[in-house]
Amino acid sequence: TGYSTLNPDLTARGILVFNDLTEQFEQVVQFPSKDDWRHPGGQATYYEENGKGYWLFTEHRIPNLRVAASYDAIIDYTEYESFTCLAPGSTYDGANTSLERDLNGKLVWAWKKNTPPVSQDQEKELINLGLIKADDQRYYQLKDADTGDEIALAQSSVEWNEYRQRYVMIGQQTLGKTSVLGEIWYAEAPAPQGPWTTAKKIITHNNYTFYNPAQHKFFFEDGGRVIYFEATYTNTFTDHVATPRYNYNQVMYKLDLTNPALGLPSVQGTA
Repeated sequence: TGYSTLNPDLTARGILVFNDLTEQFEQVVQFPSKDDWRHPGGQATYYEENGKGYWLFTEHRIPNLRVAASYDAIIDYTEYESFTCLAPGSTYDGANTSLERDLNGKLVWAWKKNTPPVSQDQEKELINLGLIKADDQRYYQLKDADTGDEIALAQSSVEWNEYRQRYVMIGQQTLGKTSVLGEIWYAEAPAPQGPWTTAKKIITHNNYTFYNPAQHKFFFEDGGRVIYFEATYTNTFTDHVATPRYNYNQVMYKLDLTNPALGLPSVQGTA
């Protein structure tokens, strides 16, 4: 497991391993910098690409961080990769940012080591600066299926869904219309890194917070037709009166992916 220490501000990050004999977690490594992007966090999911296994993380709000699925790689911060358009080995630097382009001038979004991810705000700034052009591929494309409004996510959970033959994201919106951190969205993509383009709002919490959503595949039914996910239900970051007996607890939701309100296109082999 990844760990962080706070006193009260963040002081360190690293990796712990559970000792079966002592039934305690023991420190394996502390990473060099507490502020480095290369550490596990958020929700994790396993997937394979080109015959190699990876752990994918949503530590940076959306699934753009991964590490090879081996013990040695997980405890080595230099093995972590981000899905980014930055030139390999560079960092975001406003108007001086260096982007990777191929021989045809096409922006290259790819998994890269020693190169941090680009945040949604940073991508917007690069667009405004003209460094990302109108015909370039964008990473943060998620829009409301009904209104076309842009959606900014605070956290997300991504899993392969056998029934839909797609990767499914359950995303928590930041600064939604009815709550700061309580709106939950459903989206699909052909790969874990996207492109995530269209989302449907599935849960509204009026002036209430519902944070850190997590899908639970071991509850899925009918090959993924019915999915389950939970998050923390709390009045934190609101002025709402706490719900008795439920406040700051985990609440589980069930979603049937054949619900016509989702408006999902059919996938071969599904109804």
